[in-house]
Amino acid sequence: MAAGFVISFVNSVIKVAVKKTVKNVKLHTISGEANLNMQLIFVAQFFNTVVFAMLRNANFRDFESPVLNFLFSSGHESDFN
Repeated sequence: MAAGFVISFVNSVIKVAVKKTVKNVKLHTISGEANLNMQLIFVAQFFNTVVFAMLRNANFRDFESPVLNFLFSSGHESDFN
């Protein structure tokens, strides 16, 4: 449940950041700006969702990192083969 909120929050931050970045590029047409905006938001949100879901399902119990064990200890996938 919390994972969905985190993904949604990060996607919202990505959307705002990409919009501000595309404004600074100063493309010549509004359609070019809208197209670049759409493409960058899609790619960034897609990778955010995929990476977070993969980390959430990962099992880091074999690693010696206490941070990874604390944040992502409930996963059931020990490897991705």
